[in-house]
Amino acid sequence: MKHILILISILLLSSPLFGQSKKSGLLYIWENGSRYVGEWKDGKKHGQGTYTSGKGEGEGDKYVGEFKGGFKNGHGKYIWSNGDEYVGEFKDDKPNGQGTYTWSDG
Repeated sequence: MKHILILISILLLSSPLFGQSKKSGLLYIWENGSRYVGEWKDGKKHGQGTYTSGKGEGEGDKYVGEFKGGFKNGHGKYIWSNGDEYVGEFKDDKPNGQGTYTWSDG
């Protein structure tokens, strides 16, 4: 019985949190610490949301804005961990169209 409880504990702690209800939508946390709070459609980020990067590439970067089909699409704000910011349009996860880039050092 002790081994079963340990196994269940390990499985629960290693799996991402999915479906935790928040006022602004659902919270999903990946194993690397990346997290998304917002709206979902067909199992993908869709609508308004906030994505924060975990360990690895872009660690600590944050995007607040529109998602479509799992990608940053529409108007949003991307904040790099060094404090630089881009506010404007995105398409397929990349800045695209009108926008303003502000460096953290002014």
